[in-house]
Amino acid sequence: MTSKVFSVTLRDLEDGPSEISGGLTQPWVDELLHDTDVRHAQAGEGHLDLTVTKTGPNILVQGKMNLTVTVPCARTLEPALYVLSPKIFLHLFPAQGVEITPPRRPARGEHKSDKKTKSKAGNWSDDAELSDGNAAQDTYSGEEIVLDNFLREFILLEIPMIPLREDLRDVPFEANPPLPEDGSSRAETTTASAGESDEDFIDPRLLPLRDLKARLEKKE
Repeated sequence: MTSKVFSVTLRDLEDGPSEISGGLTQPWVDELLHDTDVRHAQAGEGHLDLTVTKTGPNILVQGKMNLTVTVPCARTLEPALYVLSPKIFLHLFPAQGVEITPPRRPARGEHKSDKKTKSKAGNWSDDAELSDGNAAQDTYSGEEIVLDNFLREFILLEIPMIPLREDLRDVPFEANPPLPEDGSSRAETTTASAGESDEDFIDPRLLPLRDLKARLEKKE
């Protein structure tokens, strides 16, 4: 990724937080994700709103993104549509001499009720400030902070491991052809149709053991 569509300089931040907003166009999305299967959905331009704040030597980035993308469906390979609305919270440290601590995941059963929830008509000042452990952490270097590749990671984290078309997301996966309702395997069904009883059927994987047993019985 060589373009610098979303960036801010340290000098810009000396006088206070910087607001960054703009459209997420198809060329930007497709170039940013050119090495993945994710593509802009051509269903309207996405949008980004960020606030970038300098706190000592560190940089705090918070905001939100709205973007519609497509990714091949894992079952049909047809385009699966996903509407992404990730919240951006990023804590950047100077690159030299800083050890990055991975963000802490909430423990199982832990609730976020102790944090304020953002109202639909609110703004970022209404939110309780998240701790460092709940923010994505990374480093920056130089006088200009380019945010494009950080935004790429937030997009990819929103894509499910097994993407599906919207009409298939609530449909349980079924074998093709479906397995018999009684739970028997296709091999057992084929054997039964050939007129053999269940006792006569031997799993092909056990045939070497049957042959070994026959040779040992002959030696006795």
